[in-house]
Amino acid sequence: MEQEKTSIDILKEFAKRTGRNVEFSTKNHDYTIMHPVRYHQRSLYIPNNPDQTSFFICYGDSGAPSNIGESVLYSGVFIPVDLPGDSIIKIRKKDILDKLNIFKKKKYLKSGFENFDAQTTIRGNDSLSAQKIAKSRKVQENILEAFNLDESLSIGLNTVNASFVPRLKDRSLFGIYTLNGWILEEKKIEKLFEVMENIRIAYNT
Repeated sequence: MEQEKTSIDILKEFAKRTGRNVEFSTKNHDYTIMHPVRYHQRSLYIPNNPDQTSFFICYGDSGAPSNIGESVLYSGVFIPVDLPGDSIIKIRKKDILDKLNIFKKKKYLKSGFENFDAQTTIRGNDSLSAQKIAKSRKVQENILEAFNLDESLSIGLNTVNASFVPRLKDRSLFGIYTLNGWILEEKKIEKLFEVMENIRIAYNT
């Protein structure tokens, strides 16, 4: 019987079909007789192009403490941005509960654009970085396009750790990603690359 392909196998084939490079790593955690379950850490990244202007990145650590947050498991497309390394911003699609619960509104940051703020929630520790991210209408449009693709996606600044990618080490990181496993659908990856490249160009203009 043919062996089932792993997530890394699927993404390696995607990179090969699309003429992209792929880097991946799998490490096993130490285990003992008292804790015989094998845990492993896996990481993978695929630059969008030879200039490495954006990256598709996947990471998972089945042995990591659950209290370290979103860096335990994520998958998405990321770019480096010139914003403070200690700034943390998370943007998500506003749902009906957000619109009904007026008491939570004080906790949200504002982009300074009424239409964008009406459709999203922005949390974080740096209102100025939030405004810089959303300064362009083109950036706003592409963030909303990502949510139209999948409302469960998260969009954030410095919310995950991707220091294993050399080009991103010690850089602030802006990404569109999911915390629900690795993205394996080729069309979805390509669409996220497209959206993120649009954001990158508009942000740097």
